Amino acid sequence: MVKEKDLIIQTTLKSILAKEFPTTYFSFGKYSEEAVCIEQNEDNWVVYVGIRNKEDNPVIYSTVIEACLGMIRRLTVADKQKEKNIVNVFLDQILLPKTA
Repeated sequence: MVKEKDLIIQTTLKSILAKEFPTTYFSFGKYSEEAVCIEQNEDNWVVYVGIRNKEDNPVIYSTVIEACLGMIRRLTVADKQKEKNIVNVFLDQILLPKTA
């Protein structure tokens, strides 16, 4: 079961990614064909690419933040500057949340 804090972190990343990529490029919590996917697997997190109904090149992470950073790396593999920009926005938003 996904903890509320982990869900907030994923929702934050989803919002950031939606501004940079078509939403078909990524998936949170379930398999999606030709997308970078992130799922909780017992006590760990797995990031993989959905290809032909299989989890291609899965990588296991111990925290949701590490998994989110892994997802960003996969989505921006061809553009290191874009990766850096997205990581900075993501970390700013989860580590320094805005107060009302």
